[in-house]
Amino acid sequence: RFITYAPWWIKYFIRKTIFCKDYMIKIPFNVTELSYRLLKIEELHLLKTGNKIPDSELIIESGITKSKLEFIMNARTSNTVSLDTMNGNEYDNDFQSSYSIRDTKSKNPEEILQENELSKDIMDLLTILTPTELNVIKLRFAINCEENLSCREIGKMFNLSGEGVRQLEKRAIRKLKNGSKQLKLFNEL
Repeated sequence: RFITYAPWWIKYFIRKTIFCKDYMIKIPFNVTELSYRLLKIEELHLLKTGNKIPDSELIIESGITKSKLEFIMNARTSNTVSLDTMNGNEYDNDFQSSYSIRDTKSKNPEEILQENELSKDIMDLLTILTPTELNVIKLRFAINCEENLSCREIGKMFNLSGEGVRQLEKRAIRKLKNGSKQLKLFNEL
């Protein structure tokens, strides 16, 4: 019995060692094993047809999702670069790669400043409305609340009909347009 399992286990550990040591950053073995399976399917298809296998067929043959295939292909082809490598040319001073990596998750400070300024201007503009108009606009367009409400829902809150709320909203928007022209905000909106 041992002799039947031994070659499989030996090949398995050799493959595991090769795939795990192949990348500078450790990739989970289940991902490398799946990558190996996909590689085998691609090689078999290439030998049979002489063409590269399309992704749609690879998904069907391997039984994985498209997003998982994209993840594995990306993991297989990604290059690792040290953050301490020095970049530069004859015109600039050398600098580390870590200094030039863009943070895609946080907003640009200039955008934040513009948003804050615009939001301050809008809040200033809202002061020209009556309290009822202000509440209708805030509820209708979800300003300082989680979701916008329909005219009928707002009407129930203020003992008005849906049509009355719509007219209040229209009047408030007209006031805001006129006020924004005076503040030269209309072009920004």
